[in-house]
Amino acid sequence: MNPEEVARLIRAGLPGAQVRVQSDDNTHFAARVVAREFAQLKSVARHQLVYRALGELMVARYTPCRSRP
Repeated sequence: MNPEEVARLIRAGLPGAQVRVQSDDNTHFAARVVAREFAQLKSVARHQLVYRALGELMVARYTPCRSRP
């Protein structure tokens, strides 16, 4: 996956958003997203909207680790 593909997914999920995605390795991405939907939302809620736009891509690649006691 390349930055333009990631940007396309975000734009599809957040129509009208300004999106810029960068990557040095096409594995890790940095995105700057400006969207009306973000107004009055806290940072976590904004991230959740972007993750939702990325759908299964985020589920497959973003799995939190659990530490064992």
